[in-house]
Amino acid sequence: MIEKFAGFFDPSIVKDKVHIIGCGAIGSTLAIQLTRCGLTDITLWDFDIVSPHNLANQQYWNAQIGLPKTTALSDLMKAINPHIKIDVKEGYIDEQLSGYIFMAVDNIDVRKQIVKSNMYNQSVKAVFDFRMRLKDAQHYGANWNIKEDKDNLLKTMDFTQEEADAATPVNACGMTMSIIPTVETVVAVGVGNFINYLHDPATLRKFIMVNPFDY
Repeated sequence: MIEKFAGFFDPSIVKDKVHIIGCGAIGSTLAIQLTRCGLTDITLWDFDIVSPHNLANQQYWNAQIGLPKTTALSDLMKAINPHIKIDVKEGYIDEQLSGYIFMAVDNIDVRKQIVKSNMYNQSVKAVFDFRMRLKDAQHYGANWNIKEDKDNLLKTMDFTQEEADAATPVNACGMTMSIIPTVETVVAVGVGNFINYLHDPATLRKFIMVNPFDY
């Protein structure tokens, strides 16, 4: 599989664990993209199950409705690479992590908890955060060896979940609106930022805004 991009990116340079916290729209798409990039050691964090409405903007299939998202996503990843190593965990509380953290949860309080619990954790290399509305999304990157990066990432979370909910579009049924082009665009940008960081940490972009409907 990696012959397709040999000479551009060698996934064997990723020596540390990769954590994807949240396996919804962003997290499931991250998992598929990173698997196709050749990564072979990924931990998935989620406690939810696949629901019918998830099929619109997440990577799951109709036949997977009712399965735990970590189980369904593991099956999809192994269908791409049967040799991949996947660990599954339930929702994050205050665990000490290591390696690379991809935050794809839909709750700002959980994001804050991840950052605060690992603020002085020297086993973490970098943190990549994703936030999304209907048509626009934000991606943040932080080199965990740089205190300013960590502090600045935490400062971007200086709002409540209630404030985040108020700014998020919902449909007539009160369901959060989300569309797959926005998901896949911000994930692609984040994975690109991760690969650039691996090649040269100095190239890490701290903030990127995307809107696939306005270009």
